[in-house]
Amino acid sequence: MTGFEHPGPWRFFGVVAPTLITHNDVAPYNVAFDGDEVAGVFDWDLAGPSTPDADLGLTAWTSIPLFRPIPVNDAAERLGVFAAGYGTAAERVLDAVEPRVQLAIDGIREAVRRGDEGMMNLAVTQGEPERTEAALADFLAVRHSPPAAQETRSWSRSSTVWPDRYRTLGRSRTN
Repeated sequence: MTGFEHPGPWRFFGVVAPTLITHNDVAPYNVAFDGDEVAGVFDWDLAGPSTPDADLGLTAWTSIPLFRPIPVNDAAERLGVFAAGYGTAAERVLDAVEPRVQLAIDGIREAVRRGDEGMMNLAVTQGEPERTEAALADFLAVRHSPPAAQETRSWSRSSTVWPDRYRTLGRSRTN
């Protein structure tokens, strides 16, 4: 972004002190694959200024995926691979999830208020942002519970527990 200035308007909700331009919605539903290789990324309507942490937080949320329960060993392994692929700690990725997902929740709500047709469609057909709000609350409740409670605490919509491994995985790595 060095030297890049554009007054917008940007459709993306925006972050404080952006340092790069990103897609802002990298998720399996916006990526086309040819076998194991990425063949293309589409749906660039939210592209705009962001930060590496915001990009990591949302991509982990949608791609691991952290927005829904999955088998704990699968989730922990995916988080480790994801963080290592970016050369960062898993804890950094997890810490980036809440602020970025909250930004999306707030942004969708504001866009609906302004009459953005695409966001209004998400509200009507997908129950957004309330659906994401509930998923984030579940994620945070389990992530911030004591390790002993994580063994028995389950997501409100599943019996899959959030493992303590998420908190400690990758702590020895640095960015």
